[in-house]
Amino acid sequence: MLQMRRSSSFQDIFLIIASLLLLFSSAIYSVTSPSELSCYPQFCMEAASNEQTFSNFKRAPVYTEVLEHVSYEKGQEYLSYVLQQSPEFQEKLNLFRENDLLGNPYAYSYGAFGTFSPTTLRYIKVASEITKIFGSLNNLHIVEIGGGYGGQCFILSKLYTFASYTIIDLPGPLALTKKYLHTLGVENVTFLTPDMISTNQSYDFAISNYAFSECNTQVQEDYLNKVLSKSTRGYLTCNYEKVGGIIVLTKSELLQKLNEKKIVCKELPEEPSTGNTNYLVVWPSTPS
Repeated sequence: MLQMRRSSSFQDIFLIIASLLLLFSSAIYSVTSPSELSCYPQFCMEAASNEQTFSNFKRAPVYTEVLEHVSYEKGQEYLSYVLQQSPEFQEKLNLFRENDLLGNPYAYSYGAFGTFSPTTLRYIKVASEITKIFGSLNNLHIVEIGGGYGGQCFILSKLYTFASYTIIDLPGPLALTKKYLHTLGVENVTFLTPDMISTNQSYDFAISNYAFSECNTQVQEDYLNKVLSKSTRGYLTCNYEKVGGIIVLTKSELLQKLNEKKIVCKELPEEPSTGNTNYLVVWPSTPS
């Protein structure tokens, strides 16, 4: 396995300055999600604009604190789950593996199935589950809350031709996502910061891998009103471990609010489980 390259002195200085700025800003403004408690947004902006940083961003500690921290063992669980649930995905593994071409992720051999980063295997697992529950996503208008670097979008693009795919995130992560997906040639993607969301837009399918459930209640209310209530179908992986003192909707509060929005949803277990408080919310409860 390749060793992590040392950060340049410029990057070290950048991260120190970013840390000080973030501490100052956090004392003035309310934090909306755990990712804002670190240098993560600033690092993403740096990775989007600096080729050297971009070439290794998936190994940077400031990034793996938020993403790219799935273990080899959990990756094996995801792979086994996918092969059992969606055996037809095996013939697409080489296409999915392209997600590991950028950012120099930590990757491991999974025997006859080749080398993968465990995070890519997680994205494949989510795609498998979505396919099992909802069927084809061809020609749908999809929205994802908190797109990471765009890995979920990329994996789904190898399975379906969506009409549009909108990713909503903070400016720093969004800049990295845009560079990442453009580099891999993924088309029909729109990139929005939360303040850019149109109240008149509707979607066929909404996705969030933990991001929605980790936002504070005010931001969650905004997403409920502007995105989730405007989405015909949805798939949310929810994590209810509080991080950094951020107040989030409880499971019962979220389900109640979705019901108030006339969203007939169903709670499902997260499989394989990554936490005792994690679960899925999907709608409609009986997908058509």
